[in-house]
Amino acid sequence: MLRGMKRFVLLFLMMACAGVVKAADGTLAFANGLARRGMVRQAAQEYESILKNGPNDEASFALAGCYEKLGWDEKAREIYRELAGRLTGNRQAAARLRLAVSLLYRGDKPEEALTLLQSVADGTATEETKQAARLNLGRCLMRLGRTKEAEAIL
Repeated sequence: MLRGMKRFVLLFLMMACAGVVKAADGTLAFANGLARRGMVRQAAQEYESILKNGPNDEASFALAGCYEKLGWDEKAREIYRELAGRLTGNRQAAARLRLAVSLLYRGDKPEEALTLLQSVADGTATEETKQAARLNLGRCLMRLGRTKEAEAIL
């Protein structure tokens, strides 16, 4: 009897966990759909709800993007900084790149952006991410008045 009960409980827990994962995936898809339709504030609320259940890199990147669209740049940068500190490889490079772009174009902090962009351009990232970093690095150098360096990159 006890052995049968253990199997039942184990099966129940497995089914419950599967339901939670499915619900989370559905919620993420729902939030992404809201964002695609321009319902940014509602999408942000959905992403925040997802993140209450624990880390989710996709939801974090999407939430930061929503915050930027809403003009909440500092909140977006907090997320990018957290991701850049926690992730590795190209995901880390993507977080650094987004943080640098935010600092350069929306935060008027080209010196800080320069350091981040150089780390992405010289680091371990996909070629596409490195190209985006080099393009923004050139623009950053231009903004800093370092024209010759910018021309060499661009």
